[in-house]
Amino acid sequence: MSDPRDVALARSFPIIAVPRFGIFKPLSTNGQRLLVTANGFFLEVRRDWLYAVQPCGIPLGIVRYPFGDVATSIQLAFGKVPRLLVEDFIATARHALPNEVAGAIVFNATTGTLSLRICESLQATGAHVRYAMPKLAPDESIAVDIHSHGVLSAEFSRKDDKGQLPRPEGRSLRGNSTARG
Repeated sequence: MSDPRDVALARSFPIIAVPRFGIFKPLSTNGQRLLVTANGFFLEVRRDWLYAVQPCGIPLGIVRYPFGDVATSIQLAFGKVPRLLVEDFIATARHALPNEVAGAIVFNATTGTLSLRICESLQATGAHVRYAMPKLAPDESIAVDIHSHGVLSAEFSRKDDKGQLPRPEGRSLRGNSTARG
């Protein structure tokens, strides 16, 4: 590649042919890359709290590439999100009614723990919330972006989906915050 912009793009998002006969080495540092395999294209992502290999793009159909296979996987460094964090968010969502509210479940790589941070609401109504994500320490990252839909049902909107595109964290949505349970 002769254009430095192409070189920068290739370094930030490498494309790897998975070996058919040798050993595939998973990402060892935070980042992402595209895996070309005999069974399709896969996105490999590593974060402090996540390692995932997931299919992406169009299935190969009749074309088989002469590379090795990979299996899909999702591994979370913290196991399950503690129920207490979700319950705390639900309590905050009920308190904010009729408006929506947003939060982040933050992973601390040093301690291996999760915490709930309520986001600063820049604008909130019963059908919309615009918010600022919390400031993070160098060893922290957002594992789950969570927000309520006030008294509305829990459905991801196009706006929710669009906001998620550049980030690999999980998403959680709490609808009808007036309901118990």
